[in-house]
Amino acid sequence: FLEQFRTTVFRQTMFAEFELIAHTMAEQGQPLTRESLSKAYYELNQKYYGAVCTVDENIANEWMRIPHFYRSYYVYVYATGLCAAVSLSDKILSEGESAVRDYRKFLSAGCSVPPIDALKLAGIDMSSPEPIRRALGVFKDTLAQYIPALVPQMIDADMAYMHEAGVLDDDGYAGDAYYEDDEAIEYIVESLA
Repeated sequence: FLEQFRTTVFRQTMFAEFELIAHTMAEQGQPLTRESLSKAYYELNQKYYGAVCTVDENIANEWMRIPHFYRSYYVYVYATGLCAAVSLSDKILSEGESAVRDYRKFLSAGCSVPPIDALKLAGIDMSSPEPIRRALGVFKDTLAQYIPALVPQMIDADMAYMHEAGVLDDDGYAGDAYYEDDEAIEYIVESLA
């Protein structure tokens, strides 16, 4: 579950951000060259992984072998879909029979309504940040079972940093600021001291 969540939510979100950068470059009339796209992809890997991993310069070329980028913009659905599924399963496990009834309503809807409306029948409103937060909570709880108690403190400190730095607003939506790895690490270390 942990690796699936990392690759589906975290990595696919990075892929969606790469697609957004590439589309924005095209809309602004910037040439989409191997060099410009590789630079953008490398910088995203630095942003997403650089604080805790060594980011090899060859990762800059990985985007070329990922077939998702040669299709319409859609990879975000992997992340949102897994978050919806995790939220739904957590709801069933925590609420029991009433959540199972709602799940059956969702299944019964089939293709008669748009997917976002069908999920609402199960109590999962993907137009709000709640299912993402709930899925992240399940991920955090699962991670805490396998990693020493330090990790949840680090995640809480990182979330606090993102709120204080303006990366996330008070409602958990993306804020105006960029995530600064060095500042975040300093903040987390100071919080844990």
